Amino acid sequence: MSLPPVNLLILWLATWRLASLLANEAGPLNVFDWLRDRLGVKTDVIGQVYAENSLAEGVMCVWCNSLWFGTLWTVLYYFLPVLALWMALPLALSTLTVVLQVSVERIQNHPPVETGLMTTLSSTDKHNLLEQAKAHALRESVTG
Repeated sequence: MSLPPVNLLILWLATWRLASLLANEAGPLNVFDWLRDRLGVKTDVIGQVYAENSLAEGVMCVWCNSLWFGTLWTVLYYFLPVLALWMALPLALSTLTVVLQVSVERIQNHPPVETGLMTTLSSTDKHNLLEQAKAHALRESVTG
């Protein structure tokens, strides 16, 4: 059985999304918080997360639980490739959306510097943009 690169990409992104959801996120209706709690992931009084057992340690570790999810996708793809891809596609799309959102937030929080776009702007535009960036940074430092 062959695994075309696009299928590998879909399964890869879906594996990361499930691993991240299980290890780090509450999920819809707090389902992943509930599951982590049942599997032994607890939070102490100061908000520090800890594992009560070996399974919980694996649940908290994206590197660890991605092996579990990767194995599940591999077995499902081997026996039911079309179903596996249709199940994985929404998770893969979610992963790409998360990556895009994080990228946009980083761009918004870090104004351009004197490379790339800045080299094509006029000196007046550069000055105005840098002044806006300074004002934004000052507002952020004041508001927290």
